[in-house]
Amino acid sequence: MNFHLSTTDDMTKHDDPAAPVVAAEPSVWYVSPGLTKREHFAAMMLQGLLACSAVTGARDDLANESVRYADALIAALNAIPTPATGEAA
Repeated sequence: MNFHLSTTDDMTKHDDPAAPVVAAEPSVWYVSPGLTKREHFAAMMLQGLLACSAVTGARDDLANESVRYADALIAALNAIPTPATGEAA
């Protein structure tokens, strides 16, 4: 899996790690990316949908809708100007 841990790029990418773990042991560095931001956002969306008793639907439909919400959130985050530059990410 390719991902970056740079803080110089303000763009939110769907495959960025949501909570990466970078650990150093004597002479060994390793990175555990965990869930991607897209996976994390989709899981949060699905959790919210399932918590609402008024929401009904097939599992596949709810899962697909959650991914669409996650993609929309990432797109919206990239459209909002960053404080440092005043430009969209």
